[in-house]
Amino acid sequence: MGTFETARPADMDPLIAAMGPEIWGWQYARRLTGQSAWRARPDVDERRERMIAADQMTADIELWERAIATHDRLAERARRYGDRPPDPLAVPSLVRDILAERQRAALQRAERRRRRGEGEGGGPEPVPDEAVQHPVPPNQSNPNPAA
Repeated sequence: MGTFETARPADMDPLIAAMGPEIWGWQYARRLTGQSAWRARPDVDERRERMIAADQMTADIELWERAIATHDRLAERARRYGDRPPDPLAVPSLVRDILAERQRAALQRAERRRRRGEGEGGGPEPVPDEAVQHPVPPNQSNPNPAA
């Protein structure tokens, strides 16, 4: 509802304490990406809702990537204009591990593509079209009688 930015810290502190740092960080990431806040259902056991939130928070890695990029842009803009920097984004350790693994895998893929581009294990060498014997289409004479 847009009240996080205008609420007093004294009003927010009990919410932050009740959610815990990981869920609060996820709520902040959702806000940075323009998503609505996650809300626990009042008629469900709190432990169950926390487990559901933890599953959702670690399943949507793209949300975290977008939130980190948005946070970095906001921090850079604040630095450039001398404004107050955005609150820090607390990324849970499990999410950081997943992001690090994805980055490592992306770097490995890029390295394999680079090696293929340099001719290292990229498959057979290309053959000029003139050197290839093409089949003769039906009902046409063979232009290369020696073949």
